[in-house]
Amino acid sequence: MVKPISTQGASAAPLADSLNKIADLFAKARNNPDYVGAVLASYGLMVAQALVQILLIPLYLHVLGDYRFGVLTIFMAQVVFGYTILSWPHGFLLRRFSESMAAGDASGFSRFYIAGKLMLLGSSLLCAGGMLLLEAMHSVFFRDAPVALREEIMTAMILAAVHFILLCEIQIEQTILAAAKRQFAVNISMLVGLGVFTASVVPWLLSGGGLVGVMVCFLANDLAMRAVVWWVRRSHPSFRLKISLIGIGSAIGQMLSGQGGKYLAYALIGISLQSDMLLIGLWGGPIMAAQYALVWKIAEMLIQLLARVPLHLQPEFVAMDVTGERDRLARIYREVWLWMAVGSCVAAVGYGLLGPWVVRLWVGSAKAPTDIYLYLLAGGAIFWISLSRLPATVAQSMAAMRGLIWVSGGELIAKFALIVLLFPYVGLAAPLLAITLVHGLGGAVAYWLLGRKLVAPGGVTSG
Repeated sequence: MVKPISTQGASAAPLADSLNKIADLFAKARNNPDYVGAVLASYGLMVAQALVQILLIPLYLHVLGDYRFGVLTIFMAQVVFGYTILSWPHGFLLRRFSESMAAGDASGFSRFYIAGKLMLLGSSLLCAGGMLLLEAMHSVFFRDAPVALREEIMTAMILAAVHFILLCEIQIEQTILAAAKRQFAVNISMLVGLGVFTASVVPWLLSGGGLVGVMVCFLANDLAMRAVVWWVRRSHPSFRLKISLIGIGSAIGQMLSGQGGKYLAYALIGISLQSDMLLIGLWGGPIMAAQYALVWKIAEMLIQLLARVPLHLQPEFVAMDVTGERDRLARIYREVWLWMAVGSCVAAVGYGLLGPWVVRLWVGSAKAPTDIYLYLLAGGAIFWISLSRLPATVAQSMAAMRGLIWVSGGELIAKFALIVLLFPYVGLAAPLLAITLVHGLGGAVAYWLLGRKLVAPGGVTSG
């Protein structure tokens, strides 16, 4: 056991507090080696993803051209949109899997596993089929596509739909590993998939390949991730399934009603808040979508980097809530919120000031958007969105969904109304300006109050 460090004198208190936190971290690392591995692998994955994006986007622009790069951007936005909608069971199942593992309830674990798998696969097939049918019949996103590209775009879109279905199938497996505090294995599977994708797509692009081959490389990424997850599941005794269809209907009912229904409602709100790229592509076409992607991609990476802090702690938040460690939960929440505020501010100011230079250096002056205000607005969006991730993650961990739905639902309504009003006047800046206005005029305060209520002594526990 690591003993607290004692010092004399009030002036030494901050130093003692910092040293005690370091001692607590080492004690946690010794008791749970996967914790440190998960943290390192998580940020290693983030760096690797950023480097791959930095490498590939200029290559995409050079080989595919502006229009096909815009098409690829819309494909990926569609995949992310659908995947995030169908990630709604993650928080619900994470809690159910954690409770089943803690109680040694193999039947309960298997029941929710099978129900979740059926729900996700069925829903992903319906979503993918619906999107393909809509595009084939009405050309919603690519109505202005050159005739010579239409067959390539449709073939690539079919492969993008398969990519989406495979990602949804893998999601349940990753949730199980997270519930077992094997986040390290999840991150490693994603690193392996990223390595396979990069090793295949770079030669393909350098040889002058098109969109169809790029989507095949995404499928190779999915299969590599699935192979790693399968190996970890197979080698761990805690993940043995008790196959039975008894109670599956009840489990699906719980996922769709009550608490599970609230997770679904929040997932729909959350992905709608992230649909800016689809709106730009729908109203402005692939070329405008490509321009928005160049402004937003690095900002999005910074948001993901900051959001990983509370996201990685989600299994810990669930465990503290289940075991009633409210004081510890409140202390960790305050510390993480402070770090998130500082990190969000630094990232926002840095990108707002350096963004134009960074993007020019990245893709070249001829391709980079030149309007300075776009980068300043993107910096503001980094700050506001990142700061809201902690209370949102804690609310999902504690199954306290009612307040989160009210706050995020209000944000969605206000943001969408502003985008519709602003788009005719400011174009692709509309989503960025709307984010700043919504949070600056009250959204940020609402998220802050939600977080305080959740971690207060005797505060919300579920609902």
